Amino acid sequence: MKQCTYELAEVIEKVVFLDFDGVTNNFKELDLGGNNPFSKSNVEPINKLFKWCSNSGVKIVISSAWNIAGTKNCKGVLSKEIDKDLVDKVVIRSTRYSNDLPHPVRNNEILEWLDQNPNVKSWLAIDDHFDFMEECRSNVMMINGKFGFLKNDLCNVVKYFEKGD
Repeated sequence: MKQCTYELAEVIEKVVFLDFDGVTNNFKELDLGGNNPFSKSNVEPINKLFKWCSNSGVKIVISSAWNIAGTKNCKGVLSKEIDKDLVDKVVIRSTRYSNDLPHPVRNNEILEWLDQNPNVKSWLAIDDHFDFMEECRSNVMMINGKFGFLKNDLCNVVKYFEKGD
C-alpha cells in the first residue's frame, strides 16, 4: 500500500495588513512614476518591521491598491529594498482588491481575508487612511502619510502585539 504524505498548511495567528502609499513611502518623497513604493526615509523602518515580523512569527498581508497587480508583483516590488528571502518568508499574500466590495473598501478587504483565515488571533492594519468601521478601529495603526512609517511606529507595532500575548 502506498503511503500518503502531505504537508500541513501553516497556521497563521498574527497578521499585519500593510498599505504602501503613505506608509512605505511618504507624500513628501513620493515616486510619482509609480515604480517604487518606498521613500528613502521609510526604507530602514520598513526593513526593521519585516525583520521583526520574521523573528516574531507575524505574517504580512498586502492591503494596498498596489495589490491589484497581485501578490507576486507586490513581492517583487518589495524586494527592491528588502531582502527577497525575508519578503518571501514574511509576505503571505494580498487582500482581494475589488471595486465590488462595499464601502469602506479597505475595511471589507481585510474582513473578507480574515473570514477566509479563521485561525488569526491578532491583527493590525497599518494604513494612512482611516477607511475602517468602528468595530475594526482598535486594530488600526494610523500613519501620517506626510511622513510614512517611521522608527517610533515600529515600537508601537511591537507594543500592540506584545499586549495580546
